[in-house]
Amino acid sequence: SCNNSCQQHSQCASHCVCLLNKCRTVN
Repeated sequence: SCNNSCQQHSQCASHCVCLLNKCRTVN
């Protein structure tokens, strides 16, 4: 899943987006 903290998209997996300092799943 995609709920680690982030400052930018590169800190998230490719299927996730960085929003409000958390990685979130995107389709």
